[in-house]
Parts: sequence; C-alpha cells; structure tokens
Amino acid sequence: MRKRAYSGEKLLAQETDGMTRAEIAAALNISTERVRQIEKTALRKMREAFAARGVSITDVLEVRRCLM
Repeated sequence: MRKRAYSGEKLLAQETDGMTRAEIAAALNISTERVRQIEKTALRKMREAFAARGVSITDVLEVRRCLM
C-alpha cells in the first residue's frame, strides 16, 4: 500500500493539469474519491509548509500563473 501511495503522490505531483479526477483515478487504478482525498491532503500540506515560511499559497499560484 505504501508503494502504491507513493506512485499516486508522484503522479499527482507530475503534470496532471487538464486531467480529470476520473482520468487520474484510471491511471492509478484507484477511485475518484481517493484522488480527491490525496488532493485535499496535498493542498493542506502545501498550505502548512508555505504558512510556516510566511508565504500564501495564493501568492505562489499567482506567480505560477504569470510564468505560464
């Protein structure tokens, strides 16, 4: 299960822009609900990490949007 969770996090960390939860779920052979849970956990961890450094995640997303 641990290895499977790692591959899920790795895929979600890669280029998944434009992919639906259903497409991601199919690629990982997991449910769309599990994809949603992984996304929620990842966003929470990112918010906490940025907050610890005094940076807002919305600022990071705005910079990313400008670079695209």
